[in-house]
Amino acid sequence: MRPDTSPWECESILAYPAPYAFGHLYSNISLGSSDSNEAVNVSLVAPGTEGLKTLHSFHPKMTYSVFGDEERIFGYQGLNINLRFNASDMRPGLQIIYNKKFKDVGETKPTDLKAILENYLPKSKLS
Repeated sequence: MRPDTSPWECESILAYPAPYAFGHLYSNISLGSSDSNEAVNVSLVAPGTEGLKTLHSFHPKMTYSVFGDEERIFGYQGLNINLRFNASDMRPGLQIIYNKKFKDVGETKPTDLKAILENYLPKSKLS
């Protein structure tokens, strides 16, 4: 990759149901590392007359058991992970949104959020 090219690809996903040392890329690490406690939002929702109504919402205080001791998610800018539970039956719904995603550079890749979260949610919510 040339030093004047960006390792970022612009895209956004909506899904329902490492540090690196490449010289010129090193300056982008702060741009592509998200605090997982801030990125994750957990909500209890119920159907309302105009769509889902949020009954309660919070950011978890600790996410190290899911995202590691550093509680960081690498490879995304503007990351929001919305985990909503239906108040009547506690079925989860997952929404992952980001502004930019880091392009793979060699073995350096963005955190595979789907692979991590599938250990904690029913597989039908991740497909």
